[in-house]
Amino acid sequence: MANALLTFPWALGYVTELLSGEFHAPFGRSSHHQVWSEAMVVSPLVRGLLGIEVGDAGRHLRFAPQLPADWDRLTVRRVAAAASRVDFGLERAAGRLTITETVTAGPPPALSLAPAFPLDARIHSVTVDGSAARFRAKAEGDVQRIEVDVPAGGAAPRRIVFAYDEGTDVFTRISVPDAGSASEGLRVLRSRVEGGALRLLVEGRAGRSYRIGVRSPRRLGNAPGVTVTPSARGADLLVSFEGAAGAYARRSIVLPLR
Repeated sequence: MANALLTFPWALGYVTELLSGEFHAPFGRSSHHQVWSEAMVVSPLVRGLLGIEVGDAGRHLRFAPQLPADWDRLTVRRVAAAASRVDFGLERAAGRLTITETVTAGPPPALSLAPAFPLDARIHSVTVDGSAARFRAKAEGDVQRIEVDVPAGGAAPRRIVFAYDEGTDVFTRISVPDAGSASEGLRVLRSRVEGGALRLLVEGRAGRSYRIGVRSPRRLGNAPGVTVTPSARGADLLVSFEGAAGAYARRSIVLPLR
């Protein structure tokens, strides 16, 4: 989201090649309106958020979305795989994630799915058009990927349903600082459930407090310098930072899960 928001502060379509690490401003020698400048917005979206990969000369398509914890739906249209065009839809409800695949042009490519779930989520089953399908769980950083190979053919659109016990995930609100101002936003460097606790590694300006949303079916315990307020989907955290005035401070936070 921070990358996507870079399209708004200056002229329309102006995405600078280089940013100052201290102030929200482009370097005087940096270029814009170039493929490699726009790629810093497009690549994190297509490869990171959506996890779209095309292989085998367009005959194989992989869709491995990793959505922010506060997103419940997503639509992607006209994904190109050789002569094929494919639409994807994703909807997330309590204990259920549904992905639909609709081939709108060309032959259907072989499809692999690998949506991301929190490490403490427990997957019970995966069905493809109502029939049970084999799946593999693979840990990847702070998430787990549930990998499924979808056989060719079948109904249109294809409907793949993941049934699971929900896990614990966090989210923040991203905003772009004013042009020329110093970075002030919260930095979530790591978020994972381990040993019965939510473990966060975060950075923020000393003397400030930041809000973090938690999506979890479990109740969170307390930690020093953190105010925990229960919410409909989990909890809201208010995290305070101490240290030298104006400098970024790093905190390692452990919140027990019950």
